[in-house]
Amino acid sequence: MKLYPLFDMQLIKLWILCVRLNSYYTSAGRNGPSPPGPTTPGPSPPGPSPPGELKTFNTVSKTNANSGGQMFTIKAKAGDITIKSFDIFGKKDSTEEVKIYTRQGSYEGHEYTESEWELIFDEDVELKKNVLSDLKGLAKDVTISAGLKQAFYIWSKKGMLYTEVKEKGVNFDGDDALAVYTGIAIKNLFQKVVGNAEFRGRIRYVSSFMIVFRCPDEISFIMAICFPPIVNWHPKVIMCLPLLEENAKQSNARLIYG
Repeated sequence: MKLYPLFDMQLIKLWILCVRLNSYYTSAGRNGPSPPGPTTPGPSPPGPSPPGELKTFNTVSKTNANSGGQMFTIKAKAGDITIKSFDIFGKKDSTEEVKIYTRQGSYEGHEYTESEWELIFDEDVELKKNVLSDLKGLAKDVTISAGLKQAFYIWSKKGMLYTEVKEKGVNFDGDDALAVYTGIAIKNLFQKVVGNAEFRGRIRYVSSFMIVFRCPDEISFIMAICFPPIVNWHPKVIMCLPLLEENAKQSNARLIYG
């Protein structure tokens, strides 16, 4: 059996160097020498998101129906993700009870059994008709391991909006870190499925920095590097990140920032 290294130490050293440089430059009173480069000012390109930073993802669905709630699944792609909160579109202007449940894997076969779900949010929330409404943080964050799926059930006492679709279980949206699958619309709490649905709303989450290596025999190895969150990247350090990306390409690796 042929073995391949799981990581390239040069990449790890470069990443740690970026973290240390960021800490140095952002310390009080430390500006450091100016990096070489053109002196003509111009707009800076957007840099990658640092590991541990709160990210938001809005689904692209357009509302054409309403129900009491929806069950759907989210899959973590290359790295672990932690779901922090959701935003939804209310059916009408009102302050009402909103509940969010979750369970590992699929919702299928568990549509009518509340005891098989974990309640992670139960609050009165001010919702606006056809306006994205912030549900604030979950009572318990939900971590999804890389490659696995997690089911969610969001229910609003007076209804929420969604998009009707023909099939459930279809990956209709997502980004580098997560995939969102179509699910079902339910009229009452754990009662009466009324159709298939695309979740329309916002997902807030954090993810770890991942390096994905593809070996010559097409076997993929994944390693997560979990550093403390870096909320503010110093401009001098952002200029170093392309060097990290170039080294990744030379190592036949793919970087995911998140």
